[in-house]
Amino acid sequence: MLKFNFQLIRVDMAYCPTIHHLEMDTESSTALTEILDVNNLKSKLQFVISGGHWINTFLGNGAVETVFSVNSTDFDIMAKALASTNRINQRIVEDIITTQAMRSDVKTKQRIFWRAMYNGCILKK
Repeated sequence: MLKFNFQLIRVDMAYCPTIHHLEMDTESSTALTEILDVNNLKSKLQFVISGGHWINTFLGNGAVETVFSVNSTDFDIMAKALASTNRINQRIVEDIITTQAMRSDVKTKQRIFWRAMYNGCILKK
């Protein structure tokens, strides 16, 4: 069992219980680590989307090809793709939390923790 020192804080008026001496089993601690690391994925995804777009537009082209690429590029689609990374990130976190909240083999404090996360509470270190 691993001990964590996090505090649940309210978001959108969700009830967030205070849980003292929370001990996580291996599966829960792995899930929590995945949640905390998912922002890395978001940053990398945004970099790949924007970097690939700019490389495709400017790299290896002459002046005429670059002007044509800039004129024919749909920057609205690029902006929508970048904005969608937030929803992708949110969905990954929601899936992890839902899986943990539905587990039946956890102790009471862990169940309270995951249900609070499922109901909208967020972690504060």
